[in-house]
Amino acid sequence: MELIIKKECWMIREAMELLFLAANKEEFSENKYLWNLRKFEQDLTEELALQKEFLAMAKEIPVTPAIRKYFEPFQKEGLECLAKCLIWTFGGEQTDSVEEMKTLALNEFRQYPLDDFPVFDRIGETLNLKKEERRRFAASVKKLDLEEKFQGRLILAFESYEESLDELGALLEEALPLLLPYRTRMQRQALRMQQEWQAYFAKKSLSDFCGMTGVYVDESLYRAVEIVPNLVNGPFMVLNMDDGEPQEDVLIIRIGFLMREKVLESWYRNLGQHALELLADGTKMEILLYIKDTPHYGKEIADRFGLTTATISYHMSELLQEGLIRIRQQGKRIYYSLDKEQVGEVLRQVQNRLLL
Repeated sequence: MELIIKKECWMIREAMELLFLAANKEEFSENKYLWNLRKFEQDLTEELALQKEFLAMAKEIPVTPAIRKYFEPFQKEGLECLAKCLIWTFGGEQTDSVEEMKTLALNEFRQYPLDDFPVFDRIGETLNLKKEERRRFAASVKKLDLEEKFQGRLILAFESYEESLDELGALLEEALPLLLPYRTRMQRQALRMQQEWQAYFAKKSLSDFCGMTGVYVDESLYRAVEIVPNLVNGPFMVLNMDDGEPQEDVLIIRIGFLMREKVLESWYRNLGQHALELLADGTKMEILLYIKDTPHYGKEIADRFGLTTATISYHMSELLQEGLIRIRQQGKRIYYSLDKEQVGEVLRQVQNRLLL
C-alpha cells in the first residue's frame, strides 16, 4: 500500500481552523481542550506551548454574526461547519491566499449545474433561503441519489455562492495576518510529523495505526494512505471512512500535530470526565444500548432512531474518541459496537472515586 505523508502548511486551511476555534471558544477552552494531554507535558513542551498560543489568539477574535454563520458547526446534522463545507468541496483549502482560494473554488463550482446544488431543507432556515429553493434542494438530492456526506457539502450552493465566498474571504483576510508570524513554527511541526510517521509506517501497518483508536479498516479497499497535517487544531484526528462505497481508493487521515504515537496509544484508553458526559447524553445512551450486543452499521442505526447517517457519524466520532465504542470496516460497511470493557472501566473509576 502506498503511503503519502503531506508536509505542506496551507494558510487558508489553518486560518479556517483558527476561526473555527474562535467561534467555539467554550468548546475549545484550554482546560477542556488540552486536559487529557497534560501527562505528555514534558514530551510535548514545544507543541503544547504552540497550541496554547493558538487558543489564546482565537480567544481574542471577536465572534461576529458572520463568523457564527460560517464557523459554528451544524452539530445536529453531524457536519463540521459551513466554511469547511464551502471550501473543501472544490479544493480551495490547499492555498495560501484568499484570491487563489476563490478562483479555484469558483472555477470548479461552475462546472456543475446550479440546480444540482441547492441547500438542505432544515439548514435552509439558517441560511434564510426562500421556500422554493429549499424544496428544489430536497427534490434535487433525491434525484441525484447522493451520499449524505455529499449532501452535507452541498450547503455551499445556496442562492449566491460568489457572495458567500466574498463574505468568507473577508473573514479569512483578517485571520491570515494573525497566523503569518507562526508559519515557520507550523512548517517545522509539519516536517516533524512527516518524519515521525514515515518512521512509524516503516515498522508498522495501517491496521496497527488504526487499532490504536479502536478503528479497524478493510485495507483491501484502498491502494494508498494519505496523511494530512492539521497545524492549528492540534488534538484532532479523522479518517475519511464512508459508510458505503468509498468514493476514492485513498484513505485520507487528517491528524493534528499533537497526536503523536504515544498520545494515540493512550487516547483510546483515556478515562475522563467527558466519557461520563457522553454516557449521560440520552441519544448516545440509546445508541449504545442498541449496539450493546450486536454490531450495527450506520444506516441501520440511523433508521432505528430516525436520524441521518451524518448525525450518527457525529455521535459515533465522540464516543470513539473516549473509547466507548469500536469501529470495524467490513467491505463497504462500517460497523459500530460497544466496548463493554472500556465502559466498565469508566464506571469502576467513578465507583472508586465516589464510593470507596
